[in-house]
Amino acid sequence: IWPTGKSPMYRWHLQFPEYQLYLEKSFRPIGETPNVLASINSEPLWRLGVLGAIDLVRREVETLGGRIRRSKCSRCDLAADFWRSRGLTTTDVVECLVPRDLQVTTIQQAGEVETLYIGAAKSSIRRRIYDKSKEILHSGDKRWFLDIWKLTELQNVWPNYTLHSLC
Repeated sequence: IWPTGKSPMYRWHLQFPEYQLYLEKSFRPIGETPNVLASINSEPLWRLGVLGAIDLVRREVETLGGRIRRSKCSRCDLAADFWRSRGLTTTDVVECLVPRDLQVTTIQQAGEVETLYIGAAKSSIRRRIYDKSKEILHSGDKRWFLDIWKLTELQNVWPNYTLHSLC
């Protein structure tokens, strides 16, 4: 239990291993803003699926004496992970773009592509492609992805995310 929530609406913040739960100070929702906000971590979404992860939150809310009358997705980042036998180059991506005039921003380290952004930074939809293997090796987090990907070693896994998508 954290001493502060998420301003301005949520006074309390409960942290669980699988998700964050933010609670409004009012028993009833004010206008369209829900009185409970759940932010689900990626692992339960991958392992349990969307409905299973939502059910996990629902059961905890009921344990706390609450009841969910309706739920609504407020943000969804779509992702697909691809294993490649080799790394990814800017050319690999640019050759597949439709339309061809999309803005591509590349972040490189020691001459190797680490991240590609497709689309303008302020557009409503923007794609990010990066070397997730390096991220996991560097942080030590999310090694559970190896089970999901059915891989024995981390190498050349490139997720393709759609950012800024709102439901």
